[in-house]
Amino acid sequence: MLTLKGFRELYLLIFLHVETRRVFIAPATDHPTEAWVKQQAESFLEHTNETGVGTALVMRDRDRTFTASFDDALKAEGVKFQKGAYRSPNTNAFVERFIQT
Repeated sequence: MLTLKGFRELYLLIFLHVETRRVFIAPATDHPTEAWVKQQAESFLEHTNETGVGTALVMRDRDRTFTASFDDALKAEGVKFQKGAYRSPNTNAFVERFIQT
């Protein structure tokens, strides 16, 4: 994003339903916090419940912004989560490909 002070990085959180190829893109932020990530997980789960697209498993990377509260938000809805291998973007190949487009 271009501001009066120059370019700033924005962070996105993307949920990709592999079976249907539906994408849920969370609102961008320039400072991702634990509370922001947890809220995005809750919004995603609410969206999947409303649309009828089931969510049984969420694969995520090992970024520090995915804290225990993110995992707890998933567990509260009965969704399992799996952490990707350390420094292995190929384990999230579908999302990596989406980002490249």
